[in-house]
Amino acid sequence: MSKKILLADDSITIHKVISITFGDEDFDLEIVSDGEAAVAKAREIAPDLVMADVSMPGKSGYEVCEIIKSDPQLSHIPVLILAGTFEPINDEELKRVGADDFIVKPFESQELIDKVRNLLEREVAPQPETGGRTHGRRRRWRVRHLPRKNSHTPLQRYGMRGILSAPKR
Repeated sequence: MSKKILLADDSITIHKVISITFGDEDFDLEIVSDGEAAVAKAREIAPDLVMADVSMPGKSGYEVCEIIKSDPQLSHIPVLILAGTFEPINDEELKRVGADDFIVKPFESQELIDKVRNLLEREVAPQPETGGRTHGRRRRWRVRHLPRKNSHTPLQRYGMRGILSAPKR
């Protein structure tokens, strides 16, 4: 069964890059362009993972993450923060809102796929004394690495022609 990924980013270029990156993978990609829509869509579809840009209209990626992590029905969903090269990552803010990981744009396609797979494959090890709850303790994760289908990323296979020929916003 394919996993649902929610992408929240206001850049059409990033929409296309990530769509191409996950084109050959077993993921269903839902795309929204602002923070408010991201929160609404997350509540509607309960994705398996959320990727949220640091700066976008409505709510920032940090705010989207904070809302998702504070909602009891969504708090288990991993959140990957996307940041541009010139948008500094605030480590304290990442920890405060409970972000699971981050990636800086531009990124290698395989690096993004690996981060997404790792976040989706995490399993919380039950803790006998707390019945699986961590109560402020650090969670223990077991990560499995799946073999790659092939050595070329979608961007290498298809080139950048589709992205570069896209009409400007």
